[in-house]
Amino acid sequence: MTDWWHEVRGSMTTATDQDRAQRVRSALDKVRPGASSPNLEQMTAAERARWWAGLTTGERTAVVQELPEIIGAGQGLPASVRDRANRIALDRDLDQMRAVVDLGDRSDDTQKTLRNAQSVRTGLAKAQQTAPGAVIQLYAYDPHAFGGDGKVVVAVGDLDTARNVAWLVPGVGADISRTAGDVQNAADLYKQAGGDRGDVATAIWIGYDAPSGADLGALTGSGAARDGGRMLADDIAGFVTARDQLGVGQGSGVDDRLNLGLIGHSYGSTTVGWAGDNERMSDDLDTVTLLGSPGAGGIATADEFGIGATNVYVGAASDDAVAHLGGATANTGISGLGIDPATTAFGAERFRAEGGDVAPILGNHSSYFQIGSESLENLGRIVAGRGGDITHENRRSTADVIAGQLSGGRRDPAVDSRKAG
Repeated sequence: MTDWWHEVRGSMTTATDQDRAQRVRSALDKVRPGASSPNLEQMTAAERARWWAGLTTGERTAVVQELPEIIGAGQGLPASVRDRANRIALDRDLDQMRAVVDLGDRSDDTQKTLRNAQSVRTGLAKAQQTAPGAVIQLYAYDPHAFGGDGKVVVAVGDLDTARNVAWLVPGVGADISRTAGDVQNAADLYKQAGGDRGDVATAIWIGYDAPSGADLGALTGSGAARDGGRMLADDIAGFVTARDQLGVGQGSGVDDRLNLGLIGHSYGSTTVGWAGDNERMSDDLDTVTLLGSPGAGGIATADEFGIGATNVYVGAASDDAVAHLGGATANTGISGLGIDPATTAFGAERFRAEGGDVAPILGNHSSYFQIGSESLENLGRIVAGRGGDITHENRRSTADVIAGQLSGGRRDPAVDSRKAG
């Protein structure tokens, strides 16, 4: 049995504690039969899903209470279960970090863990405030991941039951401290997609070591996006495994099966590209959307996602400076981040994404989720399974990309569309 089992057992002194300890032990004893590893943390998502299905109600309650960090990170487990476990872990972190700070511990690690936990708590409150009545789930929580930048996945809507599910992947600067801002985007998209009907869930995925601060030099290559792509693909596979085990959204009819989409913004779109490399997620995904993309990573054409080019969408505002950084071909563009996915050569469905607040230097780069924008309206249609209703935008030509790079300017047919109203 692993060391954490002995820690759990040693911390239990009352009769109630001992009863719970026996339930935990009983649950862990069920890990072994047929599993590739006797360690709960090393089981595959499918093994973990089967293990969970075989537990009694008492065993489930006990392991969530006593092993929240492990259950909260458990690929293949229902989102509702992970949410309960992660909220327990979050509450404990807040209580423990505040206590040690009160005792005089002002170390960087302590302060960072406390700030990360507070950021997540604020993000959960923001989600509930923006989408009152919606189910809010803390699907993943690790304040120590990636050198203290942290990992968090927050869903607006029920990931276990929603038919239309979208995961949002943010870009540069994405870490746990940004939870509230990214959750706001997810909540606004949830409402735009008709979340009040109960069949939509939108989740922010801050689950990779995105370039930030002193790490911005990583933008000189796609290493962080490659690594993040593998992590993203693993997390999506674990989510789909859990849905399969629950038997929700697996119907044969068009109206009752899971409609799962990925939306990557900025460097997050490059990460999504690497996640889908070699059709890695073709069995799991229904749609892919790339927003304000500096390049599509290892994907040269929309077809390479393996879900059909008509199910791959691109939003690129004409005055978004970042969306003009992609190259004319794969593995080109700024620092080799990949082809501009808004081009005819890439072959995705480009939708109108003009308007919104224009910021200095980066232009419309941060306005794709702005309420009332063309972009958010089109994103809502895609998430709701109505991608055929998007307002289309003309794609850039290879000549547009090359001319823009040579001149340092931007050539885009969307400019003419905007002038035409």
